[in-house]
Amino acid sequence: MKAAILHQAGAPLVIEEIDKPQPGSGEILIQVKACGVCHTELHSVAGEWRLPKLPLVLGHEAVGVATAVGVDVKNFKAGDRADTLVLVGLPPGNFTLPIRGSVAKGIRVLTSAVGTRQDLREVLALAASGKIKTVGASLPLQEINGAFNRMRAGTISGRLVVEFH
Repeated sequence: MKAAILHQAGAPLVIEEIDKPQPGSGEILIQVKACGVCHTELHSVAGEWRLPKLPLVLGHEAVGVATAVGVDVKNFKAGDRADTLVLVGLPPGNFTLPIRGSVAKGIRVLTSAVGTRQDLREVLALAASGKIKTVGASLPLQEINGAFNRMRAGTISGRLVVEFH
């Protein structure tokens, strides 16, 4: 399978063929269909954030389909969809998500401290009234380094998504 690999911080990602991993106990193998390009990856590639052991396959805003499940996975099966939920402007205190409807179905949960609860209320009201239009573009994996250059230059209007065919 193809992957964009970070071998060294500050260096471009390298598109390589890698072995398809096998899910271990409690793990799910996801065939990624699309993945958002995030500033998290930009900062990681630039070496601005501490990285785990290299080489590293980046990408955390993925949508895909489970192709295999490891032993001890009970609430997920091959063919189930898996994606990421991003939460912004969270209330103080604990935040509870139902296991069966989210984590057990492979939905990754990300949070952001950027913005306030009022900001979130206003955005949700705009979305509910149909006044928000998503602006985005897709690109093939081979163009990921160019996408990072565009992010650094501030020339992206909206969202970039890598599509895997």
